Amino acid sequence: MTSLLKVLPSFIDRARENWSLYALPLVAVLVGAIVLDSFRSCFRLRHIPGPWWASFSKLWLIRATAGGRMHLDYAGVAEKYGTRLF
Repeated sequence: MTSLLKVLPSFIDRARENWSLYALPLVAVLVGAIVLDSFRSCFRLRHIPGPWWASFSKLWLIRATAGGRMHLDYAGVAEKYGTRLF
């Protein structure tokens, strides 16, 4: 444990000097995780009828909430696709 505490400050100093070496892989991992999560939720919800783009994006929810029309959007989706989900 004490050897780790001795090495940690030098590792942090090298990371500060070469931050671009660590930033690109970190950004790639984060973007990959977001894309993977989107595809996973899209395939998980593919059996439920509704707008295709709502299966992988929350933008519809943000638009409906910001516009103050969420109740109308839900009613329209229920009218178009029905209330039975499974």
